Amino acid sequence: MWSSNNRSFLGVTIHWINQEILSICSGALACRTIIGRHTYEVLAEILQDVHRDFNIKDKVTVTTTDNGSNFVKAFNVFAEVQRTIQDREEEDEEEEEGHTVFINVTDIFYKTEEDYSLPLHQRCACHTLNLVATRDIEGALTQSEAFKKVSRSTIGKCQGLWNKQHRSTQASDIIKDKLGCQLASLRCLCIFKVMAPLAKALDVLQSDKMAYTGVLVPTISILLNRMEQMKHEANMHHCNPLVDAIINGVKRRFGYIFQDARLLVASAAHPMFRLAYIPSGKKADVVSNLTRTVLNEVDSYFQSPETNLVNAFQNLPMMKKIFLKYNTGVPASAACERLFSVEKDIFRPKRNRLSDANFEKLILCRVNKHLLLTSLATS
Repeated sequence: MWSSNNRSFLGVTIHWINQEILSICSGALACRTIIGRHTYEVLAEILQDVHRDFNIKDKVTVTTTDNGSNFVKAFNVFAEVQRTIQDREEEDEEEEEGHTVFINVTDIFYKTEEDYSLPLHQRCACHTLNLVATRDIEGALTQSEAFKKVSRSTIGKCQGLWNKQHRSTQASDIIKDKLGCQLASLRCLCIFKVMAPLAKALDVLQSDKMAYTGVLVPTISILLNRMEQMKHEANMHHCNPLVDAIINGVKRRFGYIFQDARLLVASAAHPMFRLAYIPSGKKADVVSNLTRTVLNEVDSYFQSPETNLVNAFQNLPMMKKIFLKYNTGVPASAACERLFSVEKDIFRPKRNRLSDANFEKLILCRVNKHLLLTSLATS
């Protein structure tokens, strides 16, 4: 969601995988005006309207949003129940056996227009990591007085240097001469070594090229491993409380991904990772789920060292379908944030009388220009 000039908008982007080169493609789908309060029912209605307008209700595998309570409640109330591969197989077998399914007719007659149906929900991993980097590390200040003293002293010196740059042209010239550029913000100045792995994880998860669903589990696993290694480095003893706070925050906020069958299958179906980052206690379940679907291709897939996406699935059509099905969703909502950055250029104060329809058309034309150029080039 984005607000400007006393108006609020909900941006919806769409992402899919090119079946030939297996690269991620994306585009803007809609930018709808939100009238009144931003309640979970209002958001559910807008999302369902977008799905209905483009006839994609049964084609959406997962919807990624930020961690706002209204989004979370909308999907908790109206989203479909997540099912594993094994669940789907068992349901198919029951249908083939001709089991009778009983339906409560009363529920059909009393069903109102407010009974929305939304796809599976996934919280934005980048937003969650941002919460770790802001809220969770505050716990390090309360746990250790020594770290609190060092942290406040360092931040204070950085703040003073940043202020000096903007008050003195001479200081600004010296900083530019030493660093090669001026300090853009305090955030750029206060990057600690301990925060570098978290920053790299953010770059991977919000990337346009690497943002497959299967990237989430390996990225968080690598982040946790790197932070654990950092605790044993001799020159990092002053920052151990900060490292502990990040580890505890990541485990608390991302612990569910190592139990989520859909995310584990997505990671295993990605040739760059396979079973490397699947928890040891879950590997047998993941392999079993895949074997039930693609019995004749699982062994060949896991034994192959090929990491290139196209080559890895060259002779494995069923594994390719699994990859497409479980890796189409994106782990972060960064695409919508980029959509809103373009909206700021269009919905300027001098153009605040644009109608909702015209504004949506302008933003869609601007953001989807690359799709039009690609279509013209191939035609």
